Amino acid sequence: MLRGYWRPRAPIDFNRDVIFKVATVFGSWTFSKAELIEIERFFVDTKAPLKSLITHRYPLDQAVKLFRNLMGQRPGKCVIVMD
Repeated sequence: MLRGYWRPRAPIDFNRDVIFKVATVFGSWTFSKAELIEIERFFVDTKAPLKSLITHRYPLDQAVKLFRNLMGQRPGKCVIVMD
């Protein structure tokens, strides 16, 4: 489980990757620190099979493929991995 901020940070050229592409960036803050700790405890206590919950892993350069997979409404959980 990834809790908090991603490390190491992914490099981004804000002008090239956002401004020049007229892209929109969305952020999300969904849980407090206390809630994340509670969620972690739940997964540990129940021995939930976390690895099997993620069905597809894509490197960042295959993000388009990931979104096509999601738009095809195939079941599963897709994540972008930062190697």
